[in-house]
Amino acid sequence: MGLFNSTILDVIIGLIFVYLLLSIMCTAANEWGPDGIRVNVIMPIARTEPLERFLANEPEAAAAITGRTALGRIGDCEQDIGRAVAFLVGPDAGYITGATIPLDGGTGYIR
Repeated sequence: MGLFNSTILDVIIGLIFVYLLLSIMCTAANEWGPDGIRVNVIMPIARTEPLERFLANEPEAAAAITGRTALGRIGDCEQDIGRAVAFLVGPDAGYITGATIPLDGGTGYIR
């Protein structure tokens, strides 16, 4: 049960996990909103050391992953993900709560 050898059970477990995470986020946003506490979820795809090793060892998989992003690259933790998170915790995002922010280079929008 690896990244590209997913079974139906893997997909079901993944969907259940995402649903539970989003349910918790929505509940927390509604519960804590009156106290001025904002709750959001980010769903990043970013370069990490384990991902770098995987990509180096599996060039075909690397091409497939990169090809699935609309921007044609995998995000940088600091430049792409960090800046988005800094925005979310700052005053300019003061009206954003209960949101799911995909920081995935458009992966979810590829046909």
